[in-house]
Amino acid sequence: MKIISLSNPCSWYQKEHNEFINMMQLSYEAYREFGSRSNKKVNIIHNWIHQNLKNILNPTIYQIFEEKNIPALNASGKKKVDIVVYNKITNKYVLVICVKFICSNYKQNKNNYLESLIGECRTIKLSQPHIKIIPFNIFISKCPYFKKNKTIKNFEIITFEKDLHIYDKHCCNEVYDYIITYLIDIDYENKKVIGFNESSNYIVFNNLLKHIDFFNC
Repeated sequence: MKIISLSNPCSWYQKEHNEFINMMQLSYEAYREFGSRSNKKVNIIHNWIHQNLKNILNPTIYQIFEEKNIPALNASGKKKVDIVVYNKITNKYVLVICVKFICSNYKQNKNNYLESLIGECRTIKLSQPHIKIIPFNIFISKCPYFKKNKTIKNFEIITFEKDLHIYDKHCCNEVYDYIITYLIDIDYENKKVIGFNESSNYIVFNNLLKHIDFFNC
C-alpha cells in the first residue's frame, strides 16, 4: 500500500489521540455556540480528518475533497459526501468518510440515523461498487434529551451494547467497509470534553487505512 510509514507508532498514537480530544473540544464548543442545526461542529471534524489523511496519503496519487458531489444511484444521480479521496492515476473516487456527531436526543432519532446512513452508503456503492466507505460516528455517553422548549428533560445513557452495536452488523462490502464508532464523555458543568468513554478506543488513521485495501480500487 502506498502510505507513509510511521517512524514511532507509540508517539504518533499519543499525538493523534490528544489532537482528536482537542479537536472534539472545539467541535463541542461550536455546537454549544451555534446550535445543532449549524454545520460548524462537523466542519471542524471534516478539517481534522482531511489533515490526517493528508499526512498519510501520497499527494502525487491521491486528492482529498470535503463536501463533494460524487456519483450515486439515487434520483439526482449524485450525493454530496463529507470526505472523499480521489485516485489521480485511475481517475476514480476510492474512499468516502461519512461524519456524524450526535449531541442530543439520540434515542428518539436512532432509527433515522441508521437508516439514513445505510441509504446513503448503499446508493454510492450501487453506483461505484469499487469504492470503500467508512462511517465516522461520534456519540456522547451521557446524551441530553431536549424538550421542544429547548430545556433538558433528562440525560440518556448511550452504550455500545444497548445502542450502538447495530452499526457493526451492517459492516459489509454492500453497505460500508469499516466503521468508526467513538463514545466520548463530557463534563457538562465545566463544558469540557473529558475524553473517550472507557468502552471506546481511538484508532490511528494509519491503522485505519490498513483495515481496508482501497489503494487497488
